[in-house]
Amino acid sequence: MLTESESDVTDSTDADTGDDDGRAGVWMPILGEDPGPVLLPVIGQGPKHAPAAEANPIDYVKLFLDDDLVTKIVEETNHYTENWISIQQDYLRTHPRSFVHKWIKHGKTNNAEMQMLFF
Repeated sequence: MLTESESDVTDSTDADTGDDDGRAGVWMPILGEDPGPVLLPVIGQGPKHAPAAEANPIDYVKLFLDDDLVTKIVEETNHYTENWISIQQDYLRTHPRSFVHKWIKHGKTNNAEMQMLFF
């Protein structure tokens, strides 16, 4: 039997997933030995351009945050901000000291600024 709080979790989870077995969102004990997640086989020989053994941690970060990804983050940041500003005109009129006014005056962000944030 579920407690009232567990029932609430189950109800909200069931509505989101369509799962109606009555257990969604409820923690269940592990019975027996837990084998853990299924490990996927490694395909290939590993990174083609791995940093040197004496590399700094940031060199590893740069493997994932390459110029293309930073450009995409900049584009999406600018897009989100422009949309937010267009929707929040009433808020901006009533909050003249909002940091957003500085962003509007300064203009869009760019790759150099974003790289300063990440690196």
